[in-house]
Amino acid sequence: MEKKRRAEILFTGMFLAFLFVILFAIVFLPRNDTSYFENRALAPRPTLSAETILDGSFFQQVDDWLSDHTGGRNYLLKADTLFRLFVNVKLLHCPVVNETVVLDDMLLPFNEYETINPYAIEASAREQAKNMNDAREIVESYGGEYLFVAVPCQHVYYADRYPDYLNNRSAFIQTAKPALMDALAELGVNTLDMGEVLLRPENRDLAASRVDNHYTIYGAYLTYLEIMRVINAGRDTPLDVLEEGEFTISELPNHYMGSRTRKLFDLSSIHERLSILTPNHPIPFHRYYYGDEVAPEVYAMPFSPTENLDYGLYMGGDYMDAATLIDTERARLPSVMIYGDSFTNAVECIIYWSFGKMFSIDLRHYADMTLREYLEEFQPDYVVCIRDYAQVTNPTFNGGSVDSHGGGA
Repeated sequence: MEKKRRAEILFTGMFLAFLFVILFAIVFLPRNDTSYFENRALAPRPTLSAETILDGSFFQQVDDWLSDHTGGRNYLLKADTLFRLFVNVKLLHCPVVNETVVLDDMLLPFNEYETINPYAIEASAREQAKNMNDAREIVESYGGEYLFVAVPCQHVYYADRYPDYLNNRSAFIQTAKPALMDALAELGVNTLDMGEVLLRPENRDLAASRVDNHYTIYGAYLTYLEIMRVINAGRDTPLDVLEEGEFTISELPNHYMGSRTRKLFDLSSIHERLSILTPNHPIPFHRYYYGDEVAPEVYAMPFSPTENLDYGLYMGGDYMDAATLIDTERARLPSVMIYGDSFTNAVECIIYWSFGKMFSIDLRHYADMTLREYLEEFQPDYVVCIRDYAQVTNPTFNGGSVDSHGGGA
């Protein structure tokens, strides 16, 4: 009996010590909010309160937090990834590892299997079209012009490279994109489908990344050209456009950690380089972030050739591009505003060259003003919304109501 009593006390003491360690870690230890390699947000610190204790959610939060923040987690995940690459890909010839489809020459996203509901997609497309039309009406009310641009994402470029038993999302794309474009056309919203250019055989491999969801700087340049073609078609005096021979595309020596590469903890043998586009005759400019002047740069250049790069090279990434103004101080030229998700970043590195001012917001991270408030305050002459095919019917943030607030930086 005495031994049993001592065992109970020891167990209780160990349990209390365990809880104390958890509470100490939650309160005092530093934490990362995101996982660079997994490209996702990590579980936040658990919320300790009487309510979370009583409803049991505190213990689930602790479990999630410990799973995401345990010591040596990246090393364990990297070892697991290496094992899966060997077993899944080499032995079993099953190319899916860490939600990535591993092929001989590229890394594609794994898409969950889905059942296409045309009626639900059409309903979302009409809601999205209404939101775009509301933005167009605001822009036209002060004399501006609005343009919606749809761009392919990686699994669209390489839909033919997926094994037959995996979902390449062609059924969804072939339903969603026409549904939105038709709904926008009915409302009179000006649209541009970049797939007609970027998916051409002569452009596809130059425009698409083999290790990331985004287009290359060349794909962004082709998008810029088409946007300027549409804008200039409605002008008596065309704006200057960077043509072939007026710029230099330079490949950087740094290793590109595309989103797929990161998901595989850089253990894949498939590598790619990022490039930048530089005008032969640069235009001086001032750059502002949330109204504060920052370095006049559109590329977040690495400090050395050995530093790894990600898509944040362009405009400094989504957060540094959440509320940006580039002012070339050429008052004779009109202004342009670009909003949308990360596909806007690389285009912005080029398009400012043709305008007096370039405004940019990403409503996933910008919450100071609604889209309506931003448009009414700054009244840009041209407003361009860029979204990728996978998001065209997603009526949130950059596709949401003009009166809803964004996610906040």
